[in-house]
Amino acid sequence: MIEINQAIKLLPFYKLLNDEYKKKFIATSSVKKYKKDQEILDSEGKCDKPFLVLSGSVSGLIKDEGERQIILFDLYTKEMGILSATHLFDSISFNFRFVANEETYLLMMNLLLLGNLMEENIEIKCQI
Repeated sequence: MIEINQAIKLLPFYKLLNDEYKKKFIATSSVKKYKKDQEILDSEGKCDKPFLVLSGSVSGLIKDEGERQIILFDLYTKEMGILSATHLFDSISFNFRFVANEETYLLMMNLLLLGNLMEENIEIKCQI
């Protein structure tokens, strides 16, 4: 299992974080393992947290009316996904999901913390 202290160092904006934000990320983030074909959900069964792929890969996909999966994009190691963006798809009849393509480890982060950080630092916002 990957330790939180090591995982946050893989964030694309890690070098821009001050000590206070580093501590907040450590306190509010978790590393989660997903099996192949497992849907990416947080511990509460929701899709509302940003994540960083630590290892493995994740697909963003939809299912059409015939239950056929259509892959929209893939995320790989050191790439970020923001699950809260799936709410943009609520008005569309397709079911948007993130799914692990293989055994995958993700750093699940706090959405409010990341949002506050992006509001305070435009350089970080541009990297996400």
